[in-house]
Amino acid sequence: TADDSDEREESEPGAPDSSDEREDEASSEPDAPAELTLDAAGRVAVVGADQLDYGYRVFDGVIKGAALAGLRGAAGAAFTARTKKGDEAYSSGSTYWVSATTDRAKLTNLERAALDIFEFHAKKAEHDPARSGAEWWTLDLENGEGRVAWHFDRDYSLEGDVNLGPHVATVTYLSGGGAATVVVPLVAPSDATKPPAGRGGECFCCLPRPGKHMSFDGRFLHAAPERIYAAEAGDARRVTLLVNVWLDWRPRDADALPKAARATLPRCSPKTAALDFANERRIEAIPVPTALATKPRGWTFLAGDHKTRVALRLPGPLPGAAPDAAVLFQDAPGAPPLVE
Repeated sequence: TADDSDEREESEPGAPDSSDEREDEASSEPDAPAELTLDAAGRVAVVGADQLDYGYRVFDGVIKGAALAGLRGAAGAAFTARTKKGDEAYSSGSTYWVSATTDRAKLTNLERAALDIFEFHAKKAEHDPARSGAEWWTLDLENGEGRVAWHFDRDYSLEGDVNLGPHVATVTYLSGGGAATVVVPLVAPSDATKPPAGRGGECFCCLPRPGKHMSFDGRFLHAAPERIYAAEAGDARRVTLLVNVWLDWRPRDADALPKAARATLPRCSPKTAALDFANERRIEAIPVPTALATKPRGWTFLAGDHKTRVALRLPGPLPGAAPDAAVLFQDAPGAPPLVE
C-alpha cells in the first residue's frame, strides 16, 4: 500500500500575521464568538439549511477569456504572498474572509469571485448577512507539486473542541494542470476528541479544467492525490480558488485581506461580470470493481490530534476516456468498500 503522507500542501490554514495593516471596510476583526448551535448534521443551524444543495456539483465555464487570465494571475500573486514570512504581506497558511455585507466596489477580483460563489450557493437558506460570508484562499502549485493532502475544512480556532465545517465547500479551477480533486463522504465527529472513522461505497473525482467550478458538502473529507486519472497533467501548473460558504458563522482565523496584499491585486470595476453558473453538467457514475484492487492506495494524515489513514480501492488510474468529473461507486454488494 502506498503511503503518501508527505504529499501535504497548503491544506490546513493557520493564523495570519496580525501585524499587517488592514483596510477599513471588510477587514474588521470578527466580533466575540457567537453562541454555536449545531443542527442534526453537525452544521451551524440556520433556517432553510435543508434547502441548500450539498451534493456533488460541477459547472463549466463559470469564468472565461481575459477574466479567467486575470483571476489566474491574481491567484498566483495571492498565493506567493501567502507564503511570505515576517512583516511581508501574508503569512503561510492563512485564509481570508469576505462578508456578505461587503461593498463590492472595494473588492479585488479574487474577493468578488469569492462573494459571487457565496451568493450562488447560499441563496436558498435564511441567514444573517453580517455573520455570513466566504472564506477563501488560493493555491498555485507547479513543477510536479500539483497535489493536496487529505483534510477536512473547518474552523481551526475550535480545534480540539468541536469539528465544525462550512456548509458548502468549493473549488474553482483557473488552470488545467495537476491532480484531480477527490471527495469522499466521510465526516469527522462533531466532538473533536473522537477520531474520524467509517467506510463507504463511493467517491467523487474531478479533474482540473480552466473555468470549471465544483462544490460539495463542506463536512466531507477531500484531497487532490496524484494518479487518480491517467490523463492528469501532473507537471503542469495547478491554480485554484478555494471558497467555503459559511452561514451565521465566521471562522476566527479567517482574516480580511491585508492592505499590503490588496494593493498588489486587481480591483473590480463596475463592468466586472459576475461568475456564470448557467452551465451545470450532469455528473456521470462509474462502477469500480473494488475486488480487483488487491493493494488499496493509502494515505496517512492528521485530523486534529488524530493520526488517520484513508484508503481507496481503485484497480488503477481512470482511463483517458473517463469523464473529467465522475462519481465512482462500488460495483457489487458485498464487495470490499471503495473507501475506508
